[in-house]
Amino acid sequence: MENKLKIVFAGSPKSSSTILQSLIDNSKVKVPYVISQEPKRAKRGNKLIPTEVAIMATENGIDLLEPGSLNEIKKLITGFDFDFLLVAAYGKILPDWMLDAPVYEPINVHYSVLPKHRGASPIQSTILAGDTMAGISIMKMTKGLDEGPIYRKFKIGINESDKEELEDKLSVIAANNITSVLSEIKNKNIKPIAQNEDDASYCKKIKKESGLIDLQKDDSEKILLKFRAYKGWPGVFFRYKNVDIKIHGLKLLDSTDGIHMENSGSIFKVTKDGLYIKTIDSTIVITHLQMPGKKVINTSDIYNAYSNYFE
Repeated sequence: MENKLKIVFAGSPKSSSTILQSLIDNSKVKVPYVISQEPKRAKRGNKLIPTEVAIMATENGIDLLEPGSLNEIKKLITGFDFDFLLVAAYGKILPDWMLDAPVYEPINVHYSVLPKHRGASPIQSTILAGDTMAGISIMKMTKGLDEGPIYRKFKIGINESDKEELEDKLSVIAANNITSVLSEIKNKNIKPIAQNEDDASYCKKIKKESGLIDLQKDDSEKILLKFRAYKGWPGVFFRYKNVDIKIHGLKLLDSTDGIHMENSGSIFKVTKDGLYIKTIDSTIVITHLQMPGKKVINTSDIYNAYSNYFE
């Protein structure tokens, strides 16, 4: 029984908890410690909310570490004997001593087909780039940002997936394959392959303002890609009469008849089907929107409550 893979897991969001669950469920794995980000204060009520990974660790009786600074756990981790450090969207840069701590390797599950889209927002970047394939890379962690050699890549078609759907699908793929890949590494049945630096690209930092759609300048494809990439957070919005209006439902009209570039950005119709807006190359229809401080409304509510506003 002592042949179990001993894995210290570091992760924070829901996607990481899917991978952690697969380790917990696997009889060949032991997870002595889980490292996750500190609880964050809720916007309302000031209550402390733990990460999804922290909740799962607690529910399964695993020792949970939520250090403000990783140096707080240095003595514990460096003095402990374990096979792998497995990192999946932990959210902090790891110090060298931590990368050196496991017997075998520090391993990262990165949510892109490396070397494309290195950095903190790979799924959003993959969608924004208009890529047809998404994937995960199981890699050895090194000092550089997602620069380490890769043990395994898994790819899937993006199709019309938004960020949340794609993240869920990729997390399941990672969860289904991670233990076998770690076993291969331990048994020296697999060698990592260095990344081609010539093909490397990097993610941009996503801010709230990243979700702004410029109805005068953005073409319809860019608007649709942004809508899919920023699903969840930060979401997308447009400015009208100096008001930021969030978009929660969007579709593209096929017909471009009678639509001229000089009119891009103008709202030219509000019907029970939604809010029609000209872009530089087509027409989009907003089916669900949210005014500041209000609830999300659908097409009939848009028509009934805001027809005069969007005149």
